[in-house]
Amino acid sequence: MTETEIKEEDTNITILRLRTGEDVICEFQGLTKKTFMMFNPMIIEYVRDRETGKIIMVMTPWVPVYLVKQNRAEMMYTEMITSFAPTDSLTEYYLNKINGTDVTDQVPTNEDQQRERDYVSKLKEEHKLH
Repeated sequence: MTETEIKEEDTNITILRLRTGEDVICEFQGLTKKTFMMFNPMIIEYVRDRETGKIIMVMTPWVPVYLVKQNRAEMMYTEMITSFAPTDSLTEYYLNKINGTDVTDQVPTNEDQQRERDYVSKLKEEHKLH
């Protein structure tokens, strides 16, 4: 990906594949020809559900949110391999993760866990994940 493919004034929700192999969903903003900012970055991971044994998608903070004042990170474009536009349902899930609960303090309730399972089921259905 080149710096010129993303306009500096654009801020949007994007999935980035980093050189580390991590897939990160974030609010993306180009800063300069060499750098960009990730706001509220979350790692997208696939793990085995302990109850069902099925593979599910989870998001965890990419920034050590307990240790920093702002949940953002400035990066060099050379650290990014490519970017993807997330589906509407994944965007909704992400926004609920960053806006619906405080990722730094809140312990999820049974209702939160059920809501998360419902979102994951919806995503799995859309993408035929099992």
